[in-house]
Amino acid sequence: MYSFQILHYQLNFAFLAKTSRDALTSKSTWLVKISNGPNIGWGECNTIRGLSVDGHINYSSVSIPSISNLNENPPSTIEEVYQWVNKFIPIQFPALRMGFETA
Repeated sequence: MYSFQILHYQLNFAFLAKTSRDALTSKSTWLVKISNGPNIGWGECNTIRGLSVDGHINYSSVSIPSISNLNENPPSTIEEVYQWVNKFIPIQFPALRMGFETA
């Protein structure tokens, strides 16, 4: 059975990171962890506020209820994980979808 977590990290840059719109000294990122016994997959929900379509979203408020439901009835195959992503993560959250898909 698979288990799922979404973890928040604050990245503090050692240098000024320039984007097309701004310069950043730090950035929030979200990591998706999918475990199946000894196998662990990681995916990053990489967003940059002001540049990413879903860069303004706090994924803990969006996804944790879904994650709780997912952990209560975990998929048994990777295909079921993909089906869950397609069903429950809206296309308006491309970074979150990518995090799950890469994990």
